[in-house]
Amino acid sequence: MESKSGASPQFSVKEVNGVTCVHVEEDIVAESAINFFGDSLDRIVLDAEQPKIVVDFAAIDFLPTAMLGNLIAANTKMINKGMRLGVSGANEQVRSIFEVTRLDQLFHFFDHIDDAISDLQ
Repeated sequence: MESKSGASPQFSVKEVNGVTCVHVEEDIVAESAINFFGDSLDRIVLDAEQPKIVVDFAAIDFLPTAMLGNLIAANTKMINKGMRLGVSGANEQVRSIFEVTRLDQLFHFFDHIDDAISDLQ
């Protein structure tokens, strides 16, 4: 996926054993990058043939609250399509953001991307 500005995206998407894996490769802090991530995640959910998607946060230390909104929107669309959204690799700081906002109850959490793929396939 490439942003409209031509900049390299801060995440990658690949299919593994029937699970769409969205790897967030570095902290996403710029508003335009957060919006691009949200738009891309929406497109992935809308176009998904596989009912299983996992977002991997193993490579990041920080999760902006605006990205939570993107995840909530994607999760809502997935639930409406009978799909499952997993979150993997969230470190203690990132996981605490989900817990403080009680969003940890909305998502399926996995310690590692491989755990998510095994569970979701």
